Amino acid sequence: MFLTITIFILTLYVFLGFKTPRFAIITLPIVGSILIIIAAGHELFAPLIVSLCIFPATLISILFMRHEDDVIPWPKKWAKSIIIIILSLLSLVAFSIAVSSLAGAYIGVFMAILIGFWIGVNVTQRNATIAFVISTIGASMRQNLPLPMALRSASENIKYKPSEILRQISKWLIEGYSLSESIKRGFRKCPARITALIEAGEKAGQVPQIMESIEKDLLEKAIDNKRIKPAYPASYFIVVLTIMALMVIGLSVGVLPKFNVVIREIAGGNMPKSTRILMTIANYIYFGYGWLVIIGIIFLAAVIYVSVKSRPRRPGKPRLLSRIGDFIKWHLPILHWFENNYSTLQVVEGLRIFLNAGNTINEAVRNTINLDINGCFRKRLKKWLEKIEKGDDVADAARQCGLASSLSWAFEQQSNPENTLPVLEMLESVYRSNYSYKVNLARFILLPCTTICLGLIVGFVDYAIFSAIVSIIYLCAGLV
Repeated sequence: MFLTITIFILTLYVFLGFKTPRFAIITLPIVGSILIIIAAGHELFAPLIVSLCIFPATLISILFMRHEDDVIPWPKKWAKSIIIIILSLLSLVAFSIAVSSLAGAYIGVFMAILIGFWIGVNVTQRNATIAFVISTIGASMRQNLPLPMALRSASENIKYKPSEILRQISKWLIEGYSLSESIKRGFRKCPARITALIEAGEKAGQVPQIMESIEKDLLEKAIDNKRIKPAYPASYFIVVLTIMALMVIGLSVGVLPKFNVVIREIAGGNMPKSTRILMTIANYIYFGYGWLVIIGIIFLAAVIYVSVKSRPRRPGKPRLLSRIGDFIKWHLPILHWFENNYSTLQVVEGLRIFLNAGNTINEAVRNTINLDINGCFRKRLKKWLEKIEKGDDVADAARQCGLASSLSWAFEQQSNPENTLPVLEMLESVYRSNYSYKVNLARFILLPCTTICLGLIVGFVDYAIFSAIVSIIYLCAGLV
């Protein structure tokens, strides 16, 4: 009887998930939990299996629900997110079980490489989507076309994700939202820097100029990606380290202990110190659940990375992870320079646009505070704004707040104030090229250093293994 009731509820929730997904996804945890508790309490195996199937069956039915083309309802988004989380946890458990054997570990490494390539493809596709959406909006503005109708017309000639994004942006524009707010709602994965610039351009009445500047940045980034750069065989490094680790664990567990027994029985000695260190590390990884710690760290880092990259920053109300990341990057020696340079570049670009639109200095500085800049740098901008509104000299206030000296120099043109805009434009070009130069320089330095570190690790492993063999040969030769 209870099995029949459980099957009926399963069928009912599959139907509800397709027809009324909101009711289904809200009541599913309660009803499903009650059925599982009853079946487990009475030790009913078949009803328990059916009860466990209610959750995935309902979520899958919600994915196939019908809805408007322009708006994806929240139950479908929640169902997709829950399924991805469950599959990720199952994959983690399967991978943890697989690495308990060497053959399973090789399979796990291969799957991890495939996942890495899949993430790279998604990143490339996301960059292409951003460039397409922004260029379409910019082209529509340059032709003085009605933006909602132009975006909807452009979406009819393409398929897949860009078409859906353009239709959603057009929908929110028709409902009366601003361009920046429409992009936030219709293109949630749009970088925060772009939406913040568009929002600031709307306040200054310089949206076409902002769109042109954003398009130039995207074009420069695309051109930079086509230039000759040092190769970064990250997959090669990962594969070498992983295979080496598996071989070391195998040797340390099955071979080196026998060498140790031979040395002790023949000469009463010990293994070389490097070999003992290598065996200690391998034994901790294999017997001391060190592999579980490593997998947990990798999984946690992957979750944080995906959550940060999949959700754009909110310059106005930064999330906790964004605030923590800004604080760490601001106080690290090398990353501090990049964060300071990038934030100064955003501020100089914003000041040039706002001052060109006729804003006063304090209004221009207030608008730049909401740009996508480092949180610690934003505090300095707020102090600068307070000093300006108190009547302090703009250039002196910039120096007192710890801003770049070149920025204060741009506002020292008291005898010829009209030179401020050309100076800001020149500084924008300098900071942009300087930032690109330092990024490429860091790449050219880090790659050889990474290669050297990899060589040192491989060399230590080889020395630790062969030193044990040499020690055995030396002891045996002494007994002859």
